[in-house]
Amino acid sequence: MIIKQHKLCKPDGTIVNFQATENVGGALKATYLVVHFTAGSSAVRSRTIGRSLFRYCG
Repeated sequence: MIIKQHKLCKPDGTIVNFQATENVGGALKATYLVVHFTAGSSAVRSRTIGRSLFRYCG
């Protein structure tokens, strides 16, 4: 599969059948903010680093 003109294409270059969704437009009303943090070398280290970062966020 390749991407051509922002569309998914088959190896021969023909565009894969595409049907646009009706679920577009309008404002999003966010309820939660999820932060995914995996920079540590282990789960324990990631939690430690994450806690220290959030001390500076408000």
